[in-house]
Amino acid sequence: MALLGRFLQPPAASHFLFGPRGTGKSTFLRQAFPDAPWVDLLRPEVHQRFAARPERLVDLVDGNPEADVVVLDEVQRVPVLLDVVHHLIERPGPTKAPRFILTGSSSRKLRRTGVNLLAGRLLLERMHPFMAGELPSFNLDVALRRGLLPVVWDSDTPDATLASYVALYIREEVQAEGLVRRLDNFARFVEVVSFSHGSVLNLAEVAREAHTSRKTAESYLGILEDLYLAFRLPVFRRRAKRQLSGHPKFYWFDAGVFRSVRPAGPFDRPEEIDGGALEGLVAQHLRAWIDYSHRNAALYYWRTKSGSEVDFIVYGEAGLSAFQVQNSARVRNRDLRGLRAFLEDYPEAQARLLYRGTERLEIQGIRCEPCGPYLAGIRPGRPLPDDLPDQKIAPPAPNGITKESRGTGKVKRTTDKQLVEYANRMQEIVRRTKALAHFRQVSAVGLPWMMVVEVHYLQLRHILELIATALLVVNKTAVEESGSSDMQSWRALRILDAIEAVNPDFYPEPSKQGEKDADGVRHSQPVGGGFLTREHFTTLYRICGSILHTRNPFTRKTHVERTSKGDCQRLLQQADEWQARIVRLLTHHDFRIKDDDTLYLAHTVGPDHEFQVVEFVPFHGAPHDQ
Repeated sequence: MALLGRFLQPPAASHFLFGPRGTGKSTFLRQAFPDAPWVDLLRPEVHQRFAARPERLVDLVDGNPEADVVVLDEVQRVPVLLDVVHHLIERPGPTKAPRFILTGSSSRKLRRTGVNLLAGRLLLERMHPFMAGELPSFNLDVALRRGLLPVVWDSDTPDATLASYVALYIREEVQAEGLVRRLDNFARFVEVVSFSHGSVLNLAEVAREAHTSRKTAESYLGILEDLYLAFRLPVFRRRAKRQLSGHPKFYWFDAGVFRSVRPAGPFDRPEEIDGGALEGLVAQHLRAWIDYSHRNAALYYWRTKSGSEVDFIVYGEAGLSAFQVQNSARVRNRDLRGLRAFLEDYPEAQARLLYRGTERLEIQGIRCEPCGPYLAGIRPGRPLPDDLPDQKIAPPAPNGITKESRGTGKVKRTTDKQLVEYANRMQEIVRRTKALAHFRQVSAVGLPWMMVVEVHYLQLRHILELIATALLVVNKTAVEESGSSDMQSWRALRILDAIEAVNPDFYPEPSKQGEKDADGVRHSQPVGGGFLTREHFTTLYRICGSILHTRNPFTRKTHVERTSKGDCQRLLQQADEWQARIVRLLTHHDFRIKDDDTLYLAHTVGPDHEFQVVEFVPFHGAPHDQ
């Protein structure tokens, strides 16, 4: 491979250049400073000479008075050289010290040996794998399979190089430096933690799976971070308005390395591994953009206790940007839930969804970009890409019915038993909402206000349980196959969690059935906000429990006050608002079933508000009027 230009701009002062092996640190510096004196500490004879007599560096500098730059490659192998560099920088005299560039693929030994890190006199730079914009041509599928490590791209056998990368790293860095006592235990941990890539890290669970203690697992994770092989992503908490997750997410530094260490078998879904690789690829680009731009910015993720999540948050002097990554060729309204929730709390943020499709879209004010072209357009030193050439303003489509995936408009009444049961449970919700309206008219006579509140919230809780069990009915097969223990649970939140684990797109979306377009295609259209979201469901369910259960006088948990008439009237007003949100959600909504391309629409018809379920059937070929 010909030498490729890199986005990294080395500073004019002495600096460290850290990064994993194989990211091209030495190649980059040899290209940038071909005449610089070079101390290659990976060479055994050089390592031996400088380890035995570190002051040889003074002789090297004095023997090359014309040299503007001196490079010490893999300085962590002889940490005491930092003391010599410090001496040369501070040495008095007419001769100015050269610019020192100290590379390293591990910071652990430098810290562990307690050597002098030059008291902050050296800047810190990081080298990352290739960015898409550094390559003459960028292929997203290849990048997801092989990653973007220069050592892999430059190899005649890239797959074999990638497969051996981590094993060689463990042998040459971990074993040679004596970082762990049992290499087999560390290798098992590496395999187990690979399943946490792109997920909230539960280190205690990882320790159990790896058959080690949590303290040891924390130490092993620290080694991966010190070798720059992995990183943890903290939760974004600035000006937080909701309860947020407390644990970081875990990522390998390169998508290809993640795939090489992540075991795959017949029970692993390819899209699950592809999704993790895509998310990691976006993460490594955002990290490189932050580091190479020298911006005062940091990378986070955002996740509420109720499950709303945004994959990446970039926060700093350049502003606030939120990214959701979707391993899908189409965009559905439900894919935007996390971004919409984030924008409610941070309306000043720039929100983008990156997906595997080919069209640039804007849906409900959120930009949706094809992931490959977006990554290829990221340039350090410039703002993150914000313009949308060839932009298509798409009508909000909660089901993602676009020109590539649309229905024939053929609407038919379903006779499937599970769907009929779904409609029956929706009908029961209609009856209960009507009963609540009637009860409100007569409840003021003779009943204490507190009982009126409890009756209302009891019915709201029943309605939530009907929603959860209706969704369980149509997702029964997938939940059973997952082996979930919640198939017979009566707790609505546990039911929803069990369904979401196998079908992330399970939650209904309010919509309305539109007219046929010029091609004879009938689209489902959203109805806007004001409905009961997944997050609202969790909140209301917990409020109902707090109201209905008798308070234990010894508990410290918060309890909804309903002792005064004012408290009760306020709760009844809120109950009306909750009921309106439920009606807004269910009167006309769509939902999807796992591994089923059909779009199901549930809605009421006639003066009695009878519920029925209809289908939008995907077509393959030219649409026609039905």
